Amino acid sequence: AMPEAGPSTWGTSSQSAVEDYLAKYRVHAWVKVHYDPRDPAEARLEVGVETVHVISLMVSLLFDGLGIWMMVLWRRRASAPIGA
Repeated sequence: AMPEAGPSTWGTSSQSAVEDYLAKYRVHAWVKVHYDPRDPAEARLEVGVETVHVISLMVSLLFDGLGIWMMVLWRRRASAPIGA
C-alpha cells in the first residue's frame, strides 16, 4: 500500500508545499508519466535534477578541492628544507 501523501512522506515540513505539488496532479486527470521500460513499476511524474542537489554537489566539490589544495600545500611544506 502506498503511504498517504503528506509532509513526512515528501521530505518537507511544509503542508502548503505538498498541497501545491498535488494540485498539479488532479484525480482522474491525464498526465505524462516517465517510466523504466525494464521495470514499469519505477515511474515518475517529474524527472530532472533539483536545484538543491546541484548546490550540494557544488559545495562538496568546493570542499574536496579545498582539501586537495591544503594537502598539496602541506606536502610542499613538509618536503621543503628546514629554514626555508
